[in-house]
Amino acid sequence: MKIKAVVFDIDGTLYPYESMYLKSIPVFIKYFRFISNFGKVRSEIRKKPGEDVNFRIRQAKMLAARLGVTDDYAYTAIESIIYDKWINSLKGIKPYRNVEAVLDYLKKKRVKLAVLSDFPVTEKLKFLGLQNYWDIALCSEESGNLKPDPEPFLIVCKRLGISADQVLFVGDNPRYDIAGALRAGMKTALFSGILARADRFKNRYSGIKPDFKFSGYAAFLQILLKLIDN
Repeated sequence: MKIKAVVFDIDGTLYPYESMYLKSIPVFIKYFRFISNFGKVRSEIRKKPGEDVNFRIRQAKMLAARLGVTDDYAYTAIESIIYDKWINSLKGIKPYRNVEAVLDYLKKKRVKLAVLSDFPVTEKLKFLGLQNYWDIALCSEESGNLKPDPEPFLIVCKRLGISADQVLFVGDNPRYDIAGALRAGMKTALFSGILARADRFKNRYSGIKPDFKFSGYAAFLQILLKLIDN
């Protein structure tokens, strides 16, 4: 397996989902109806990708229709509640053990590094203390689509200047991360976090086959040693 770049998801992959849920509780309780409907809009967008319109405007229009409010009100509310209050509620999150050891190793080997998340990445990377590792840091919204649409994955490859078959995508969500990366032609590694375990229990991804799985970053580093040093 020839690897010239490794691309990571963030939530649930670089840090535990459990941390996100705990820190998000106050925001979720205060804005429960809003966030619940916002989540449904994001699910709809995943099913209907490719519309030629600004992503956040499209998202706001869809949420406005659900809530019975104006498009401008929905847009402003999303910016305030999701992109400000919710993301900033995650201050203090910590990466999984050995994440930095993996990134340091890949940097030493001159493997290019990128992150691809469905939500804005800059603040989360700062909170994690990982902001200085990346050649590319992309929010999939910039492509106009969300995972598992292949477009954001392909944009990362294009910006890295590396063909998809030489890129390894690391994610914890089989249906979004792994399925999308496979559709783009990438190699894939599934981190067996809470989402992967839940999907396996519900038999939701029996047809999605990552190149390999791992349950911790010490184990992932050992796999990388074999892939890159041999």
